Order: sequence, then C-alpha cells, then structure tokens
Amino acid sequence: VNYTHGERFRATSDQTVAICHDPAPLMILAGAGTGKTTTLLYRFIYLIENLRIKPKNILAITYTERAARELTDRLVKKIGAQVRDSTITTFHSFCYGLIKDFALSDNKLQLIEESEAVYLILNNFDKLRPYYSEEFPLNPHKAVGKAIHFINRCRDEMLAPVDLNIKSLNNSLLSSEEKNQLRDIQKIYEFYQDIKQQLGLVDYGDMIFHA
Repeated sequence: VNYTHGERFRATSDQTVAICHDPAPLMILAGAGTGKTTTLLYRFIYLIENLRIKPKNILAITYTERAARELTDRLVKKIGAQVRDSTITTFHSFCYGLIKDFALSDNKLQLIEESEAVYLILNNFDKLRPYYSEEFPLNPHKAVGKAIHFINRCRDEMLAPVDLNIKSLNNSLLSSEEKNQLRDIQKIYEFYQDIKQQLGLVDYGDMIFHA
C-alpha cells in the first residue's frame, strides 16, 4: 500500500484485503493489539491515494477523543494537512452534531453530564413517590446514581422505558426487590426523558439514541 514520500507499509494478507476493499461495508473482527487501528489508518490512506476520494468525503468515528486525535496526527504525518478536511471524531461528538443540526425543536440543546443528571432526579425525587423498592427511599443518591447509569446502558441498547415493563420478564429471573427496583427505574426513566425534553437538555445516551 503506497503513500507519499515513497514509503511502504507491509500489511498482512488479511489487512490487505481490508485496506484495499471496495468502497462498501466491511466488518473487521479482531482482538486487542492485532492492528485494527493501523489497518484503519492505511485504509484511510488507500481511499485518498489510490481511489482518489476527497478527504472531505471521508468520515472516521472512534470511541475516544484520544483515539480521534491519534488517528488524525498519524494521518497528517503520512499524507499531510489535507486530512484535516476529513471528519475524524467520536461517536458521541458526531451524534451530538447531528442532533444540534437536525433537531425538530428550535431550542438550543444543552449537554448535561451524568452527575448533573443525578442531581436533576434528586431535585425531583419526592415528585416521583411512591417508590416500590426499598433501595430508593433508603439511599436516594446511591440508587439514583445506579439508575442513571442503567438508563444510559438502556439507551446504548436502544431500549425505551416501555421496554422495561416488568410484565414482559420471566418472574423467576428476578427477586421481588429487583422487580420493584426495575419498576422504580422505569418510572424514573420516563420522567428523566420528559424533563430533559422540557428543559432542552441532552446527555451522552441521547446522542446515540436520537441520532
């Protein structure tokens, strides 16, 4: 795989297949330290150098800001500043941009952190009574913190509040307390989504779920 300055990268046979794949979907399944990022790097270079695709038409999405910066820096060193015309960002940043640019509401959306989400629920804790479980009245701060984390995982899996309906679960899977906690979380989840919409707020889970 050629790139500027006459240098050459020696890819494995599997990497070569991935790097030189036609501009079409391709999934790479590999463990840690097997060269996935390096393969992505040279795939990027191949698209520009060999297929003459304009950098501005290439999107690369990573999980972390650090990975996005590292990929950008490595590409700049290989093929120059033209790479900065590409969009190299994280999943959350990309999705947040979509939500801001194409939101149905004219209101400016404000991002809230997980700690702010916990505070938002605690400020409205009494409005959500009665609680079915022992955990929430006993230790509100701890229980709400866990609930917000659980809700975020639900959004990652594209689960809405209605999907947590206890009636759809096998009764033998959960204890009575666990089922009551799930009922409380479902109620908090619904309230949390509603109040964010009213206040023009989004969190990291919303970015993925709504984008």
